[in-house]
Parts: sequence; C-alpha cells; structure tokens
Amino acid sequence: MTYSFGSMLGLAGVVVFMLITGYFMANQKITVTKILKLLLEVWFFSIAIRICGVLFMGETLDVEYIKDMLFPILSDEHWFVSSYLIVVILSPLINLCLHHISAEAHLMLCIGLLFVS
Repeated sequence: MTYSFGSMLGLAGVVVFMLITGYFMANQKITVTKILKLLLEVWFFSIAIRICGVLFMGETLDVEYIKDMLFPILSDEHWFVSSYLIVVILSPLINLCLHHISAEAHLMLCIGLLFVS
C-alpha cells in the first residue's frame, strides 16, 4: 500500500515537472551545447554514484554494472533522463506545431492527451 502511494506520487511529480519544463522551454532556443551539457552531467553522476556503490555499498563490479555506468542513457534506471532528452530535442518542433494550430485544435489536443495518458 505504501509503495503504491509513493509510486503514484512519483508519477504525479514527473507530470508536474514536465509541465513546468514545457512552460519554461516554450520560447527557449535548444542548442547542441545544452544537450551535451545535460549528457555530461548525467554521465558524471552515473559514474560517481556507481563508484560509491562499489566502494561503500558492496555492489559487484561486473560487465552489466560497468555498461550501465558508462552508458546511463541506455539503461532502464535512467528512463526519465532519456524521456527528458527526447522532449528537449523535439521541443522546437512541438512549439512550432502548437503556435500554428487554432485554439479549438489546441483544446482538443489537450483533451485527447488526457485520455491517452
């Protein structure tokens, strides 16, 4: 019961974060530098946390562990970062589409997305 409640709150937090991100990214330019900076931060923290896991938590250093450490975006553990990167990369296209549709179409899109999610 507690896990289900916590999981539900976590998913709600993801939705809220993505809404806030979308609001602030609506008029920003997306550059390769910003994407590379995000990838570098994810890579750094993935390596640092995994090294701490080996040193302090007794994690086993095997091939799968090293692969997940060096390629964090491909790992299931970092699904949110992968999803976030896709949104960041597609945001110019999404913004272009949203600026060229009518208010009725925008409303129908929002209602449709409520049912899909």
